[in-house]
Amino acid sequence: MRAILSALLALGLSGALHAAPAAVDPVQALLEQARLWQSLGRPLEAQQALDKLQRIHAAKPQDKAEALTLQALVQVQQRQDQQAQKTLAQLRKLYPGYAGIARIEQLRRVMGPDRNKLLTARSLFNSGKYEQAYAAFNALYQGPPPSGALELEYWQLVARLPNGGWARSVAALKKLIQQSPSNHRNRLTLIGIQLLRPPLPQQGFAELKALSQFADSRNEALSLWRRALQQVDLPQDAYLAYLQAAPDDEQMRARLNALQESRRKQRELLADPAYRALLAADKQLDANQLAAAEKSLQLAAGRYGNQPAAMAINRSI
Repeated sequence: MRAILSALLALGLSGALHAAPAAVDPVQALLEQARLWQSLGRPLEAQQALDKLQRIHAAKPQDKAEALTLQALVQVQQRQDQQAQKTLAQLRKLYPGYAGIARIEQLRRVMGPDRNKLLTARSLFNSGKYEQAYAAFNALYQGPPPSGALELEYWQLVARLPNGGWARSVAALKKLIQQSPSNHRNRLTLIGIQLLRPPLPQQGFAELKALSQFADSRNEALSLWRRALQQVDLPQDAYLAYLQAAPDDEQMRARLNALQESRRKQRELLADPAYRALLAADKQLDANQLAAAEKSLQLAAGRYGNQPAAMAINRSI
């Protein structure tokens, strides 16, 4: 499906449909594209895909039901409540019991009469009252959160809860990414959650490099990448890779230069026998090996003498 979406988005939907291999199902491709745009909060693009889908008469009943569901969700996003109500009525009549009916009703309620409850839950989240916010969101949604931005917001909250919340949110985001690999927003959200527990896994840096190549995700990818590099000291290659993508970031270039200088000084120190003796004395004193420590300090005395602060040098490197 990822290959289908890439082709559709790069070439333009109508042209891609004619050029696609025989194995490609245009109905599924259009539904996937509509889901993607709807989840990203871009109803106009989703509507374009749905309009093209209406011209395909060979769609299966379940696909038609899903198309009506997406149509109503797009109308809710555009605050076209009367149209959404008509589409929902049509869906109930033609496909009673379809799961999309509950999705539409939930989003209409959250974006309509329960809007203030949503704002209250967000206020609790933003105030750091995570467990209260979690209870408020669950009471509001009365089940899984609506797809798209509201779902990502929910898992960002869960990641901050104790007792396994972070692991639950990571698992949920990985599942969303598997379902829709072309959704850059899901991938960025997962990395943001992983950054709550640094360091970022190596795969996360590869993801950020890839996401920095797309116009719709570049700025946020670079921001998250920068944050990951600031959380812990990393090998030089990690900074060089970032600076290839963001060569004008003078602050990160200065950080790299400072780290390189610090590591150069450390290498020089470690090449000094007197300093190595000082390190040995430090460990020996911690182990209460006083005689061995005295010998090590004698070796270090030629360079460091009896400086009381000498023993602290290695702790500051």
